[in-house]
Amino acid sequence: MKEESVIQLIKVCFNDIELSKQLIDIEPGIVNSRTGLGEKALQYLSVENHLEAVIFLFHNGAKINTENDCGGTPLFESSSLGYIESVCLSVTLINL
Repeated sequence: MKEESVIQLIKVCFNDIELSKQLIDIEPGIVNSRTGLGEKALQYLSVENHLEAVIFLFHNGAKINTENDCGGTPLFESSSLGYIESVCLSVTLINL
């Protein structure tokens, strides 16, 4: 059930941040729940270079420096893909 909720949160974050807030209000734990691949919504959206959603999730309790099942963090994954803006954002959020 949690995996389905995380996937729903990821999908909604792509299109409607306000609706994402409603999902988190209903089920606060989904912010730090994982998909079947061990990714949290923030990790997935960071790898997709969706900066607005990453900021939103961080400000709603998502942890920035967690590893997926393969040991990758949002910072590592973004840097390996060459997403400079996402890397800079991750570094900034880690240091807050």
